[in-house]
Amino acid sequence: MGCVVVAAGFFVYAISGRHAVDGRVSSWFMVWGCGLCSLGELLVSGLGLALLAFLLLPFMGKLSRQHHRGAEQQRDARREEALASPRIA
Repeated sequence: MGCVVVAAGFFVYAISGRHAVDGRVSSWFMVWGCGLCSLGELLVSGLGLALLAFLLLPFMGKLSRQHHRGAEQQRDARREEALASPRIA
């Protein structure tokens, strides 16, 4: 949907060439062309963000699980070390 809106914005720029008088066109062509291109890019950026999250979340979850396993192993090692050391009364 976003790509179609961006294409419509560039279509507005192309049409403005037919209405040019001495190389000048109405500023409304620029307003509508920029507006459509900006709207289209906003629509496309949401898709990019969703795709990025879809691709990275499994990888980030894997990293998080590895981090938690490492932290648990360190905690267990400290407990064993504390239990093995003689206590001073």
